[in-house]
Amino acid sequence: VKDKIYLQGIIDKILKTDDEIQIYDWKSDKVTNENLEEKCKNYEPQLLFYAYLVSVLSPEIKNITGNLVFLNKDNYIYSKKYSKEDFQKFEDSLVEMSNAIDSRNYPKNLSSCSKCKFANADGVCVVKD
Repeated sequence: VKDKIYLQGIIDKILKTDDEIQIYDWKSDKVTNENLEEKCKNYEPQLLFYAYLVSVLSPEIKNITGNLVFLNKDNYIYSKKYSKEDFQKFEDSLVEMSNAIDSRNYPKNLSSCSKCKFANADGVCVVKD
């Protein structure tokens, strides 16, 4: 993956000891008891992405934990410890996505059209099949 795909992210804070890395990502969303679980689930791929990048840069560290800190929810912290298996699955999915993009063999995600820079003023995809 490293020689085919360029990955970039901005991590808010990393704490590293001899055998562990803690990743912190602050979130300023409006969070309620009702949407807290959904917010954590929505940000989980970003947290995994950061943890994966750290694992590639520091392969000697075996314990990597990602933390989401919700500033508008009394600094509630959602923590997730990642394993080598998590990173391997993530890397496999990156390779799969990269190959699909290279071969132009992927479905449109029409649910995201309103946020896409290629959508028209009505949020409709303007990219042709």
